[in-house]
Amino acid sequence: MVSKIMKAGRVVVVLSGRYAGRKAFIVKNYDKSGSDESSGKSGQDKRNYSHSLVVGVDRYPRKITRSMGKKRAAKKTKLKPFIKIMNHNHVLPTRYVVDTTFDSKVVNKEAFKDAAAKRKAMALVKSLEEKYKAGKNKWFFTKLKQMAAGSADILSRRLQKELMEVMTVGEKGLSAFPEGENLTRWTATLEGPAGTPYEGDVYKLSLEFPADYPYKSPVVRFTTPCFHPNVDQYGNICLDILKENWSALYTVRTILLSLRSLLNEPNNDSPLNAQAASLWCNPAKFAEKKRAFQEQQRSASTNNNAGRVVVVLSGRYAGRKAFIVKNYDKSGSDESSGKSGQDKRNYSHSLVVGVDRYPRKITRSMGKKRAAKKTKLKPFIKIMNHNHVLPTRYVVDTTFDSKVVNKEAFKDAAAKRKAMALVKSLEEKYKAGKNKWFFTKLRF
Repeated sequence: MVSKIMKAGRVVVVLSGRYAGRKAFIVKNYDKSGSDESSGKSGQDKRNYSHSLVVGVDRYPRKITRSMGKKRAAKKTKLKPFIKIMNHNHVLPTRYVVDTTFDSKVVNKEAFKDAAAKRKAMALVKSLEEKYKAGKNKWFFTKLKQMAAGSADILSRRLQKELMEVMTVGEKGLSAFPEGENLTRWTATLEGPAGTPYEGDVYKLSLEFPADYPYKSPVVRFTTPCFHPNVDQYGNICLDILKENWSALYTVRTILLSLRSLLNEPNNDSPLNAQAASLWCNPAKFAEKKRAFQEQQRSASTNNNAGRVVVVLSGRYAGRKAFIVKNYDKSGSDESSGKSGQDKRNYSHSLVVGVDRYPRKITRSMGKKRAAKKTKLKPFIKIMNHNHVLPTRYVVDTTFDSKVVNKEAFKDAAAKRKAMALVKSLEEKYKAGKNKWFFTKLRF
């Protein structure tokens, strides 16, 4: 049955690996022994699964502009093909067929054993560009993202289907729901499995789905502190199915079940938290350290008080240092004063002030204006989600007039200019040498 579907010329969509989401077509099929299915010729191969030699399009011609040079423009207008051996389980066959053949003496599995042979094979594969320019096999030569004007609808339908799966199956200890009306951001809950150090614990996770999901894996993080060999202090997870072993066949439920298994059986050979990995074999010490770690992380996350220095983790100012001016809860209420407020943001957030650009070196050749600009500190003011900042142990002894520097300043240009004028007083502290750690540029 497989050989009938996966015949030569059949267009497939690659589901995993470097070319995930790309279209390709089958050149030749091989069975588990490495034998050619069409000719029946036997072969020796270490692969103990049915596979195909496929040729596909990695990069489509891109737009060029007048400012581009001839070489760059020529490179941009070219099609970039690829040749790959794919497991039948890692490709999705379509109903389309391409009427293209290659010389089997050149384009074959043997080409992967020799660099010169592979160059010859790639030279032959590049003849695809002629078919592209001739307008043949249009479906194959249309980029997946372009052809799916309703790609957002496809993603939406897929996520709705997965939501129904989670709700109807009703797996005990697992739940996942979208955040409000945004289907691409989910919040999941995972109960610690019985008989493990996590029994009785409840963990929250965030899932962010890319536009090309399910061909690319979602970004999954623990938002609740988790002391685990394969989870770092920021909640990032080391799990193969979320990286190189991702498949479009996986769902949200699959991910959550895999994470529950990971809590039970961590991969200590590839730890993100070396301390947790070393203590895993000592349950008493592990439990003690886990308790201390989670208390420390919770206190750090709740200790986002005014003046606390944080590192911005996402957005335009990622990697910059800032400090908290004021905290707000999900409803937009001021946490320090308890004053209620109305806000569309349904997450805890802070008003932060930070340094976007530090003073730079000046040279003799610079004019006065340029030199004056270079020596100035460039601050910024921003509203940040608590999940998008990393609190530090440092505190800045700086306060601003809350009537000027507040969330209302973002609603009016004149009010924002006033707030920025006040924020620029940071330069005085910088020149006075105060809060040196805050005013030292982070280097990654």
